Parts: sequence; C-alpha cells; structure tokens
Amino acid sequence: MTYHTIDPTYISSDTSLDTAIEKLMNRYEDVEKQLATKCSVNEASNLEQGINELEQKLLKYDNEVASKITELEDQIKVNVQSNS
Repeated sequence: MTYHTIDPTYISSDTSLDTAIEKLMNRYEDVEKQLATKCSVNEASNLEQGINELEQKLLKYDNEVASKITELEDQIKVNVQSNS
C-alpha cells in the first residue's frame, strides 16, 4: 500500500488561490456598487439630447423676446416724440 504525502506548497498555493478569488469577488462587489449609482450610455445620451432641445427652445424664445422688446422701445420713442 502506498501512502501519498501532501505537498505543503500545494496547500499554500491553494490557499493563495482562495485568497485571490476572495479579493476578486470583493472587487467585483465594489464595482457593482459603484455601477449601481451610474447611468447607462443611453440614459446619458437621452439627457444630453433633452438638454440640447431645451437650449434651442430658450435661444428661440430669447430671440423672440429681444425682438419684441426692440419693437416696444421703438413704439415708446414714437409715443414720447409725438407727445413732446
């Protein structure tokens, strides 16, 4: 009958492997937690598109208001001149 002896380097490398796997799992869990607070590329793209659309609308309204203010200023000048 032959008896097998356990090589101590095998035990230590197995323990190292377990430790390495445990560290990787911890890192994976940390990455998962960080990703949970992030948004997807599609969500970011949709938000950016919405912001661009709002900026365009504000620019349009700003231009419309500016032209109306100019018209009002011109009317006020005419009224002041006619009353003088």
